[in-house]
Amino acid sequence: MSIDEVVAKVHLLGGLVIPAHVDRPSFSLLANLGFVPDSLEVDGLEVTPHFVPGQGLQEWPQLKAWCLIVNGDAHRLKEIQNRTLFKVEAPLIQEISLALRGEEGRKVIVEWSNEA
Repeated sequence: MSIDEVVAKVHLLGGLVIPAHVDRPSFSLLANLGFVPDSLEVDGLEVTPHFVPGQGLQEWPQLKAWCLIVNGDAHRLKEIQNRTLFKVEAPLIQEISLALRGEEGRKVIVEWSNEA
């Protein structure tokens, strides 16, 4: 399946598409394509905990078009990070979708620990 087909299928099933680690130097959307296609209908983008907004958005200005979230690549319980907060009324996919779009009072708050 192409990435567009995967995105369409996930949305058809009621899910959200948030490509992970888009800023990684290998095996990521930006490493493979050099950009995120404008036509890619994803709901948000996940960046690594090492992403520095000032530098990252200068290098990849097109990332400003999407809601960015940050998660850790946890392989152990002690590595879990609480860097992204979703302000929603209930733990529902529809509410998370509203937060990613910043609609109806819902929002995403990211704690950028390495702001430059």
